[in-house]
Amino acid sequence: MENKTEKLEFKKKVFKRINTLVLEICAEKLNGKSYFNKSENRFNDQKIFTDSMEISTESNYEFGEITNKIIQAFYQVYNEIGYGFENAIYINALDLAFKNLNLNSEKNRELEIYFLNQKIGIYKANLIVVDKILVQVFNVENFFSNLEQKVYNELKLNKYKVALILNFGIKPDFKRKQIG
Repeated sequence: MENKTEKLEFKKKVFKRINTLVLEICAEKLNGKSYFNKSENRFNDQKIFTDSMEISTESNYEFGEITNKIIQAFYQVYNEIGYGFENAIYINALDLAFKNLNLNSEKNRELEIYFLNQKIGIYKANLIVVDKILVQVFNVENFFSNLEQKVYNELKLNKYKVALILNFGIKPDFKRKQIG
């Protein structure tokens, strides 16, 4: 029994560390600066950090709470698997991570494309999360504006209004796109 308790405590520590890293990255993305003191392994000013996270999840971003969970899953997968694999590996891993976070997701959903009210084709979205958020997975060395524009165009042509672009490159990175 002691072995199970040790494993559970270890998992809790790992999960707490992943959450800390995700929050640090979100804060840096939000404000262009870090609230995290790496040498002391703690946040410099918890109130400032908390206030900025409340703004990002509640008022500025639609589905902020869900996208934060998606980002958490993204870093969990990246930390476990690393970079260099085919997108399908990351899509499958994300799908499992989403399920562990109680987020419903669907892989490779076919979405119809219309022009002048005529169906002109179908493309497959990597993941749709809780039938609200489009998640597109890439594995490139650097984000390019054409990838962001591609996902933005995909948003314009379907019912989804929020997308996350997850890049499993040498350096993990993500971008958020929203219409309306």
